Amino acid sequence: MNLHSLLEKHGFKTSYKEIPGSHYWFLWRDFLGDFGSILFR
Repeated sequence: MNLHSLLEKHGFKTSYKEIPGSHYWFLWRDFLGDFGSILFR
């Protein structure tokens, strides 16, 4: 959260989502498609 705030303060566009739970694969898998579409625009 601190990195997100710092980058936006300096003019960088960011995306931040906070979800409950740990970094389990099933949580990463849900956001992998979102990340891929942003990465390969």
